[in-house]
Amino acid sequence: MNTLRLALGLAAALSAASLAPAQAADRTATVSFGAWMNASSTPLDRLTTGFAPSQMIRTMTPNVVRIKAGGTVNFIVSGAHNIAVYDDGTLPSDINVANTIIVPGLPPLINDATNRTYRGVAPNPPTFDRVEVVHFPEPGSFLVICTLVPHFAMGMYGYVEVVP
Repeated sequence: MNTLRLALGLAAALSAASLAPAQAADRTATVSFGAWMNASSTPLDRLTTGFAPSQMIRTMTPNVVRIKAGGTVNFIVSGAHNIAVYDDGTLPSDINVANTIIVPGLPPLINDATNRTYRGVAPNPPTFDRVEVVHFPEPGSFLVICTLVPHFAMGMYGYVEVVP
């Protein structure tokens, strides 16, 4: 009897795991592109201080999302970040970080247009915090980066996997 219960429990767990959101592909996904810290040791009051780069988490979370072709990704951008999407098969090592553009008040931004399929708005106030919705019509593995050179160098990039 215990063996039967164990087998049924295992079957149920495997069935539930096969339906987990990480394995499913929907028409839309949400990605946090940066985040503001929330820590009692370093309180942040953006009402009075506005932009506080020292209290910014520079990451793309999750760093891999999967959607169906024809779907969209909602990039919720917190802070000074500039999104760029590169075509199927582009790797971080393919990006020419020496090709930059200067936007006043920011570190250099990567300006490599090779295989770039989308670049978002310049990260200047009031566009620090915003949502950018990007459509992905065709299957592939698309590299998404923050074009601020120091952020890219820290590993602020990931992928949108688009399935048929």
